[in-house]
This record gives sequence, structure tokens and C-alpha cells, in this order.
Amino acid sequence: MSSFFTAPASQRKRKRADTSQAPPHKPKSTTTSSKGSTREPQAPKRRQRRDESISGSDSEDEVSGRPQDDTVSDHSEESDHANETVAERRLRLAEQYLENVREEVDEVGFDAAEIDRDLIAERLKEDVADTKGKLHKLIADTLDWGHAKSAKMTWGGHACTGVARGKSVDGESDYLYTVSKDNVVVKWEVPKPYVQELSTHTKCDNDGQASTTSSLEHIPSTNEANGRSQSTKRSRTPRKLAHFSCRRPPASTPLAPGVTLHTGKILCIAAAPSGKYIATGGSEKRIVIWSVALPSELVPVKTFPHHRDAVLSLSFRIPLGGKTHVNRGNISGGANQMYSASADRTIKLWDLDAMAYVETLFGHQDVAVDVVGCAGETCVSVGARDRTARFWKVIEENQLVFRGGGLAKVKGEDGQIPSPDLAKKSNGVATNGVGEKGYAEGSIDRVALVDEETFVTGSDNGSISLWNIHKKKAVFVAPLAHGLDPPMSREEALAEDASLLQAKGGAAEKWEPPPQQPRWITGLATIPYSDVILSASWDGYVRAWKVSEDRRRIVALGPVAIINKAPLTNGSTVEAANDSFAGGSHDGADATNSPTLRGIANDITVFERGERGKDGLYIAVAVGKEHRLGRWKKMSGINGSVVFEVPLKERLPNGVEHGDVEQQG
Repeated sequence: MSSFFTAPASQRKRKRADTSQAPPHKPKSTTTSSKGSTREPQAPKRRQRRDESISGSDSEDEVSGRPQDDTVSDHSEESDHANETVAERRLRLAEQYLENVREEVDEVGFDAAEIDRDLIAERLKEDVADTKGKLHKLIADTLDWGHAKSAKMTWGGHACTGVARGKSVDGESDYLYTVSKDNVVVKWEVPKPYVQELSTHTKCDNDGQASTTSSLEHIPSTNEANGRSQSTKRSRTPRKLAHFSCRRPPASTPLAPGVTLHTGKILCIAAAPSGKYIATGGSEKRIVIWSVALPSELVPVKTFPHHRDAVLSLSFRIPLGGKTHVNRGNISGGANQMYSASADRTIKLWDLDAMAYVETLFGHQDVAVDVVGCAGETCVSVGARDRTARFWKVIEENQLVFRGGGLAKVKGEDGQIPSPDLAKKSNGVATNGVGEKGYAEGSIDRVALVDEETFVTGSDNGSISLWNIHKKKAVFVAPLAHGLDPPMSREEALAEDASLLQAKGGAAEKWEPPPQQPRWITGLATIPYSDVILSASWDGYVRAWKVSEDRRRIVALGPVAIINKAPLTNGSTVEAANDSFAGGSHDGADATNSPTLRGIANDITVFERGERGKDGLYIAVAVGKEHRLGRWKKMSGINGSVVFEVPLKERLPNGVEHGDVEQQG
């Protein structure tokens, strides 16, 4: 009698069920073998049946002739990469990235020689620097600041208090948004830049021989909004797309439930990088979110009443990698996260994807007057008269405090070297008897981001300070960036008491004019991760600055749209221009050139045009007859916005830039 232990291994092994073809059912044998005898092994027959089933399945596929499903290849690819290690996966993704870059380069039409000049390596370095948030775009010297073209935008409103740049959802068009004190929000379409095209001209001489010449011409591009070519006369003027007055809202735009419009003055504006929303803040403590996804859409969709005082500044977080837009609106890295600064001394964080409040940041001892968001979950804010700039780390729940309040020291006429010990101080002007003057910093009003570790601030003593998060004091200070106001006349100084103007002798004859005061920095902007800084005040000019490669100095480049006859060299600094500043003049500007801005510059924004800035820069300035936060400073000028198109320097065949030749001449 056979048992489990005496049976062969082929019989003890469990038979595998065949999924393709079920084996025929066999009845159990009733015959018994004699003692010690075993059955014959059935392995050859089973292997034969298995081979038949495999060959049968192949023949079925051949007979059907159906194409294999795409999902099969997808599953096969996944199975190919299922057992790869982390290092192998990184290598595979890097090879795919390089292949995509090569395809992009081939589409543009570069030849092999240009690819050999480390073109792909440059792209890789830029992408890595974007991801890490470091300064890497050195473009200040490649721009022709003096030949910038300007245009004005007016809509018959009050003082313009803010301007912001936004993009369409598909990333193809640029828009500008402006706000004013009469509660008006206006949407503008930025015209397309000029494109260079190679034109061929054929001329015939007296002998009838034809000669052909080729040259580059600037051709107006086609405006995609209306499909018409832009004319040369109106190519630089943005076109108004939408106009919304909070005092008289249009009847065709019903308000959503819970939405409350501005009732006070609109003081600030910001546009989301996704192109879907803009946000405005007003003196009535409200933040209003607007939907702007469509070209002519300007509809309020949400109101945040969380602040306890006026909202003074708004800023959206920069998307990770430094990209301000991704196709099809797929933004990663919190591009719809927003920061708000208020006179209640707090910074609040908002999430527009969920239309919800997130967190409040405390620390300022005075009004938080300006804030700028970074790529990571960090931001930088300034606190006006507490004279501090604070770098907030939201996730870590801590802050870095940078204290200002120093003196913007200027050399006197005798050229004496400044001394730290000042003997006397009056009316905010300190002197030490050897010609040195210093203007005390009473308020830090503006802040702009250079990279994730560097930022700049503007103060009421006219200085621009460069900061690094690894140092508590400013790395560099550029004093009197926009010069001094002209001295007051006797009539202006004694206008409050008319009897002193008519008095003779005594104090009336011994009267001395008060010291000249510096012009505040009322507008400050940068291109993130580049060396370009732009500042504005009420001197009538937008001034360009450059951050040095070691990020330790600020170099003056001169006013925008003003051709400098004696421009500052790359090695000179702001101190070289203090003689012209002291008299209230404009450094680098020709006396015959009229100011490009008439009024007070309340806000400024700048962005690159074209792929990687190949079409230059676009600057927009909000201008008004009075300051955005009050009426203590009034000037004659316009209420509106002024835009500038800054081209790149044209390179001559010998490799020299066209702008450098004109300056040398």
C-alpha cells in the first residue's frame, strides 16, 4: 500500500492549474497496486499539454490579427522601471531632460557650433539656480536704458496708487492692472513687442546692374486679441480691456453672496502668477479678490475683512523654480498664496486656491507698510518707523530682524572723508564741521526681492540699502538715490505768517532757509534672481541700479529713457554723483531733457519680455499728484500710469554693443 512518504515526488507535487485551457476531468482510478509498487510519473504528459496550450494561444493571436493595446506597452514600460534603483531613476530622468532640451534647441534652429558652446550646460545652470533661488541673471549691462520708449495711460481718475503685472491663463499675453483713490480698477492689455525680421532690398545703379542688401527691421507683431497688426504710433500704448468702479458697479456684473466692495481708497494691488486672480487692498480694512481669467473679465468673487486697519501692501508668492507662469495654468509651489501687510502691524497669509485665511505673523512695532513674497514659504516685510525689515519663515514659525535707522552719509564740497562721530545734528541733518552731511533714516517704506538670500529696501532719507539674511546690518547703502528737494524760498518758508513777510529788521532779515530734505523712495522693484533694481520718487525719473556680482555693492546706471552724456562707469558708485544731487539736480540727466514722470511715483513694477528676456524689459509706474498714503505731499503732474519699453543693446558686427559706441562718442 503506497503512502505519502513512499510516493514519487512528481505525484506529491501540487499540480498547477492551467488558465488558458482547463485540463479534462479524469475519474479516480479504483484499481490498487500491489504492496511496494508505485504509479508511473505523469510529468511528460502534463508538459505536453502545457506546450500545446502555449502553442494554441500563439495561434489564436495570429488568427485574430488584432493590434496590441497601448496599455500593454505602458505596463511593460512600468515593469521595465519597476526594479530600478534611485540612482538609476535619477540618471534616466536626467537623460530625458537633456533630450527635451536638445529638441527645444533644434526647434529654434541653432547649429552644432553653438550647441558645442555649452548651450545646454547654460540652460542646466539657469534651471538649477532658479530652483535654488539664487541670483544668476546678469542682464543689467545688456539693456539700453537710455533709449527706452515711454507711453502714458490715463482714465480721468484720481491719483494712481498701485500697478501690477499679470499674465493670461495660457501664458501668451501680458496684462497691467491699475488702481486709484477713487476706487477704480482698470485692466490693460500690454502690446506685443517688436520683432526683428531680415528684409532684403534690391537697387539698380545707372548701368542697370542690380545690387541686393539685407538689413534687420523692427516689425510690429500681431495683436492676438483682435488679430490686427499694431500700428507704429500706438504700439507702445496699452489698450483698456475692462473698467470697474466700486462706487458705481456695473449692473451687468451682479455681486456674489458675501462680496463687499471697497468703500475707502484702494491703496495696493497684486496679480497672481497663475493669471486667474488679482487682489486689491483698501483703507476700509478689506481685501477684495477679483477673477480675471478671461481677457475682459474683472469680477469680484471674494472679500476678506480680517484686518483691523488699512491694508497697505499685497504680494503673491513666487512659484518654485522662479517661473512666473506654467502652461495651462498648472502652477506648482504655491503660486496662489498671498501675503498682506496692514497698518494693524501684522502680516497675514492667504490661500486663494481654497479662498481661505491661513495664518497671522506678529512682530512689527509700527505699521507694516510693504511686503514681498519669496519662492519658499518665506516673505520680507518692512515696518515703517520701527525701522526694521523682517524675514519671515512661515513653516519654522520664526523671523529674522534687520535693523536700520542709520545715517545716509554724503561727502561735502571739500571732499573730506566721512567720520562716524558727528558733532551736531538738527532737523534730521547731521554735520561734523568738515563738510560731511548725514540724513537720518526715520522710516523704511519699500522692500524688493533680489534672491532668496538678498533684498533691498528704500527709506525716507532717500537711501537704498542692500541686505543679506546672514548679516544683521546692511551690506551696502546708496545715499540720496534721488537727490534733494530744491531749497525753500523765503515766501514758502514764511507762508504761515504773512506778517513776517512784511516785517523789516530783526528776525525777518536774519532768516535762513531750512536745510534741503532728501526725496523719499516711493517706488522700488526688482526682477527676481537678476541684478536689476529700479527706484522711483518725485524727481521725475525712474533710476536703474545694478547689483554687483559678489552681491556687496549697488552701482548706479542712470535714469531710464534719458541718454547720459557722462554716465557712471561700472567701477563708480553713488558717492561720485553727490555733488549734482546736493543741488537738487538729476545725476546723468541732460539739462535739456524734460522729466519722464510728472508727479509722485506711488508704485512700480517690471518684468522681462519674450523667452528669457530676449525682447528687453517692460516697466510700469503708478503716478499721482499726491502720495498714496496721504495728501501731505502734492505736486503738479498727471494721475495715471507711465510705461517704458527698455530694449537690449544692439551688437555690431565687430561684437561691440551699439550703446557703448554712442557713450564713447
